[in-house]
Amino acid sequence: MSGRPDIRLTAAEQAAFLRDVAAAGEPVAFAVAGPDGYPVVGLARVEVLDAAAALRFTDPVPADGVALCAIVERGATYDDITAVVARGVPVAGVLPLDDTVTFAFAKAARR
Repeated sequence: MSGRPDIRLTAAEQAAFLRDVAAAGEPVAFAVAGPDGYPVVGLARVEVLDAAAALRFTDPVPADGVALCAIVERGATYDDITAVVARGVPVAGVLPLDDTVTFAFAKAARR
């Protein structure tokens, strides 16, 4: 086992983080490959319904069947960054946040 600290969010920490972002109404930026292959950048919002979190895309709404990756993050400095990285295929403009990688750099003590 590595001597590196575990910087992953627990399930409870991830749920709390996403609830906080949703309550604050903070926008989430995302990018998908457009029809010409160039990135199209857009905005989404985190929604939490019945303890399940999802991204609702607002502008533009990615086409159904288009795989994407989105990052919900906060932090004023590198040491403060907390993030949930989600990937999947949105349906009707919604991506469930159930396939994620998480991290909180504040959990990594500087040596």
